[in-house]
Amino acid sequence: MRVRAKDIAQALGFSEATVSLALNNRAGVKEETRKQILEYKENASNIVPENLLADNIAVIVVNKQLDIVCDSDISLWSDVLGTLEGCIKERGSNLSLIYHDANGSDISQLIERCNTQMSGIILFATEMAEEDIKLFKGILKPLIVYDNDFCSSDYQSITIDNFNASRKAVDYLVQTGHKSIGYISHEKNIYNFAQRRLGFNEAIKEHSLNPEQCIIHSLGSNTQEIYQNAAAFFSENANRFDAILTENYQVSIGILQALQMINLDVPQTLSIIGIDELPSYIIMDNKLTFIKIENKRRAEKGIECLYRLMENENEPIYNLAFGTELVQGDTVRNRNKQIAE
Repeated sequence: MRVRAKDIAQALGFSEATVSLALNNRAGVKEETRKQILEYKENASNIVPENLLADNIAVIVVNKQLDIVCDSDISLWSDVLGTLEGCIKERGSNLSLIYHDANGSDISQLIERCNTQMSGIILFATEMAEEDIKLFKGILKPLIVYDNDFCSSDYQSITIDNFNASRKAVDYLVQTGHKSIGYISHEKNIYNFAQRRLGFNEAIKEHSLNPEQCIIHSLGSNTQEIYQNAAAFFSENANRFDAILTENYQVSIGILQALQMINLDVPQTLSIIGIDELPSYIIMDNKLTFIKIENKRRAEKGIECLYRLMENENEPIYNLAFGTELVQGDTVRNRNKQIAE
């Protein structure tokens, strides 16, 4: 049984602030008081009243028809949703997966469902813009924003350190002797992509690279469109870059397929680093060097934060940005070796 700080405070006669400090192992509470609060919580948690309904957790996937979260061809989000489902079931709760069509569905019905049937909400906000969060203000239950950061809102959020992901990629390319680094972007402009582009531009400045040679260029909004446009683009601009950074896995797939079709040698002619790994079932001639995003651990942390918020309404508001790491494949050429020889 889930026990809230508010319930403990009422039962023992302490303030919610005192209970919160005790539950989070913070200073400012007498040891005897802390022990009493923790013992009460443990005992109450083991009591399962008859007819008690398990917590219902809603995972709301907001779809704005950008073909990012709900790509009709390929999606990495099924792995994330699988992790969320597993974590929720481990805690004895029920999962309600809700796809909300932001371009047509009635938001009032969704809000009513959340307030009357749900104990907590994970808002899958990948495709949402800053102003979109205002539509969900009517939800009164604990809510965690996933994969976006609405700076002006009062919600905890779990994001990616997108800014430094791009910087990390550019740093590695510069270290391996590249100077003309292009950035192939997705056509859509979402939070994750905007932060990656900012990080790329900052890294170009930090390394004093020529901004006219290191440009951001969009080739489409889905894998097939990027593939078709990339084939023509790189046929005409084969020598324009010595390396490119691809904004997400859809861009990486389209680019690699196009370069294979026009027989452009990767990495001898052109090096490639992608942000986010390719789905395991995608087979390419090259093993992509990529910036790894902790999708599974991020999902697990999101559930952990939600349950802490459900148990303690006084949890502080914060943003957790997960760091990334470089995973080496065979798509980046070390140009320094050629110079040394």
